[in-house]
Amino acid sequence: MINISKANINDINRLKWFYNNYNEKNIPTLLTYKMQLCNKFSLSNMQIYDMNNYLKAIRQDMEKIFLSVQNIDSIYSLYKNQEKKNLSDNERETIAIYIEYIITKYRVIIEYMLKILDMIVKYSDKKVKKNRKKISSNERYNMKLDYLKSLIDDERRTILNNKWFQSIRKTRNSIIHNGATCLVFGESKEKLFQIYNLEVEELITDNFYLYSGNCVHFDYFISLNLAYLTYFIDTIFSVICTKVGYDEKIDPIMESILNPMPNTVDNKQLSVMRWVKNIIIAYEDCY
Repeated sequence: MINISKANINDINRLKWFYNNYNEKNIPTLLTYKMQLCNKFSLSNMQIYDMNNYLKAIRQDMEKIFLSVQNIDSIYSLYKNQEKKNLSDNERETIAIYIEYIITKYRVIIEYMLKILDMIVKYSDKKVKKNRKKISSNERYNMKLDYLKSLIDDERRTILNNKWFQSIRKTRNSIIHNGATCLVFGESKEKLFQIYNLEVEELITDNFYLYSGNCVHFDYFISLNLAYLTYFIDTIFSVICTKVGYDEKIDPIMESILNPMPNTVDNKQLSVMRWVKNIIIAYEDCY
């Protein structure tokens, strides 16, 4: 079992925020809904068209991630009440494909977010204008994240940077460009995996993810990364919308759309939110 007592308190707080704000909510829709109400950005028709497409893509890809997680959970659930301890080779390969897909889509969602940020935040700096061609898109995104950070003075400032997703970015790039692959371990009672490059070196080495030395615990890996991704998107959209005077209160008509029926089998988010809740409870039981 994973030793939850070693969890970073900041990570646990991020999971608590995620659960308190998005449990029993339609996460992809709620995240992007507020931006669609913000129409005061002085965007061109083409930019509005592009932004709406990026928002649609974010919703679609988050739904696909949740569905992939649900499918992984379904495979493991087949062994819940059985004595058989090991997954079949086909099951392990199927789960590995899902995990690689999740990591790839995760990075793409961040790219969509940064493109939306670049369109909306009209950050003006003489040095930037003078040397615009010399500044990379990554540097420009960082400048605009820093600008948003300057507008608030609360804990949300900690997420407005690109440092927190560098590990998963590098892992995704290794999978797409350098032949890295996911290996799922055969134990059916624990969801364990690792990403290896062609030299068979482990690519995910964050201490808390590790289990038995080199295995990553999927429940915690996906729960924490989705919590951080949601917090990142929520913070950017909230700061931007607040800046133009938009009230984030959800209107009654949308409430029924954003709140799917709890505990229904077609709710693709159930697996993730159940794991998040269990991690929080396990951590609190340690202290």
